[in-house]
Amino acid sequence: MPPLSRELFARMGESLHYPPAAMPVVLRGEFDSAIAGTMTPDALLDLAQQAGLENATIQPQCMARRRDSAPGVVRGIYFLVFDVPQFGQFREQVAARIGGGGANSLFDPAALSPVVVAASLDGDTARWLPLRVTESDCFAPVVIE
Repeated sequence: MPPLSRELFARMGESLHYPPAAMPVVLRGEFDSAIAGTMTPDALLDLAQQAGLENATIQPQCMARRRDSAPGVVRGIYFLVFDVPQFGQFREQVAARIGGGGANSLFDPAALSPVVVAASLDGDTARWLPLRVTESDCFAPVVIE
């Protein structure tokens, strides 16, 4: 992430905050509101391993961003979007296991895309999660050297 962070700063010319690199597969709010009464963290980990997340090949798709402007403040986030089929499979399995995923469910398997937050303008990355990626979010390809 440090080379990517330097590249973002150089290209965008914005003061940025850089969180630790992580790809959440289930958010704490999702776990607390929909999963905790049905599955333990260990059962969730077992399901992730069964879905193949542990050995998944993670392919970057693009660098993406979102912005939110209000009077006196501009918030923004930059994130890497990945192609990880096992990610979606895992979230679908969680929904099936807890009996959720429907229109009235507290757990939407499609609510979170496989992303890693690279930087934010204000340091508050949690306000942007869950991130469901759309094509309009991407603004640059990612090339691994």
